Amino acid sequence: MIITPLGTASAYGDSAQGWTCNLLNCKLLLDAAPQARLAMRSLKITPDDLETVIITHTHGDHIFGFPFILAERSPDLDPLRVIGPEGTEEKLVRLCELAFSHAAPDKMVVQELPSRKVSEIRAGEYHLLAAPTDHSPESLGYKITGPGGTRLGYSGDAAWSTGLKEILAGVDAAMVEMTFIDEENDEHLSLQQHLPLLMEAVPAPAPIFLTHLGRHRIEYLHALQKMARTLPGPQARDIFRVIPVEELKEYSF
Repeated sequence: MIITPLGTASAYGDSAQGWTCNLLNCKLLLDAAPQARLAMRSLKITPDDLETVIITHTHGDHIFGFPFILAERSPDLDPLRVIGPEGTEEKLVRLCELAFSHAAPDKMVVQELPSRKVSEIRAGEYHLLAAPTDHSPESLGYKITGPGGTRLGYSGDAAWSTGLKEILAGVDAAMVEMTFIDEENDEHLSLQQHLPLLMEAVPAPAPIFLTHLGRHRIEYLHALQKMARTLPGPQARDIFRVIPVEELKEYSF
């Protein structure tokens, strides 16, 4: 599978990057950040190429780009499939109605998943396991299994939780939010506090891609270099698999 970050920043981050969202195999859009359509255009990908939009939660930095995607989708295509937590349809309908008359709600089909328990659903060739991630009341993370059996753990915004560990278990790669480097927070992850737990949860040698960065990625690289000197031996030797991602760069796994 190939994952392409269309943005890497947290909602209020100072990393000078777009807000976090990602393309998986150029078919699945993982969240719809405000700049998602512009980033897709730079990659020569159109809304018509998308099969499904997967929403982790409905904060503005994750859905405010959706009306632009829906408005530019060809009316001759089947409605765009959207998968998200409870409340997703109501918010997207209101958002599209506010944005454009031609971003009509009948151009999408929304399937809502329960927000407080683990559930499973298929999205074409992909199998999704959704689990609560304790960031907001409705937030979900996903374990996405591709047609060849490759599995991606996608956290969305997350606190350290049982649900997060569920979506990271047994994956071949993980795309995980890391909003903070050294601050503690009940709704997000912090590098110093949670990286050792993350490296235990994601089986080696699976890469751990860090996104939703609250600072520039260079600061995360420097912090990882320092942490390599203090982590236990096996984790220190494994630090190379922890990768703060770059915008619009493809990562294969």
